[in-house]
Amino acid sequence: MRGKYKKGLVTLDKENKNSFSRAFSKQLFIDRGEIDGFKMFLNKLFLSETTKNLYIVVIKNYFSKKSELNLDSIMDFLKVHPRKYTRSALIYFLKYKEISLDIPAVREPVKKLKVSITREMQRNMLSELKPKLKQEEFLILEILYWTGARISEVVELRADQIKDKEIWFDVKKGGDKRKIPIVDSLSKSLNTHCEGCWKYGKIFYPDVENKYKKFIRNLNLVDSELIKDLTRTHNFRRVLTSKLVDVSGLAFAQRFMGHLNIETTVTYETELLKEKAIKKCFEVIESEG
Repeated sequence: MRGKYKKGLVTLDKENKNSFSRAFSKQLFIDRGEIDGFKMFLNKLFLSETTKNLYIVVIKNYFSKKSELNLDSIMDFLKVHPRKYTRSALIYFLKYKEISLDIPAVREPVKKLKVSITREMQRNMLSELKPKLKQEEFLILEILYWTGARISEVVELRADQIKDKEIWFDVKKGGDKRKIPIVDSLSKSLNTHCEGCWKYGKIFYPDVENKYKKFIRNLNLVDSELIKDLTRTHNFRRVLTSKLVDVSGLAFAQRFMGHLNIETTVTYETELLKEKAIKKCFEVIESEG
């Protein structure tokens, strides 16, 4: 995703970075004990540490601007920060406060890639990076390329999730385990890498994602946009989703990618239809010349 900003385990949108970071230093219209209580409430839920930390930041940001927790204030806040995770954080906080309030769904801005990336471009990039990356770092890229998994799912993989020519991804956003078949070359690489690993232990070393991104930034690449696209590991997921939507259709793509809501998958179809329509119109115009 373009404009991503990371601080610890919390992933923020670039446009919200400044306002969210100020939430830590500004006076809050809420008792600090309420924040601690909300943390304890989240710890009882089946949420990742990344998600829990993100929800805490959202609530701090909300109460750095708003003193009341009502529908009008919430909708004003969502107009400035129209993200699904913002709405989810507020919903969980309302549950924590035992307040019954129906928050309408949020329509997020359409996610687009500024640079048009193809599977072929990604394959060429992998070939060039293979001799420059450590085995673990390159293996992560291979998993991202062949499965379209989220980076959080990959770096947290355990040895028991690697089956015979399959990867069983744990519950994340999709609400269900996903069994993703993998190609022979990746299966062999994973089996070799997992030899001697504890069955329930993680197969990658901590902080491998940040170390990989730091390495890419230090590469002698002239194209600054290419550096950004290489460090955005989620681009592997987007490119594969677009490919599957185009070839296999929405239902298959949604299941393979683990989208909880088919509207997420529909976004890719809409963009593909736009591109095809523009191309078709240009062909008609060009034929008249």
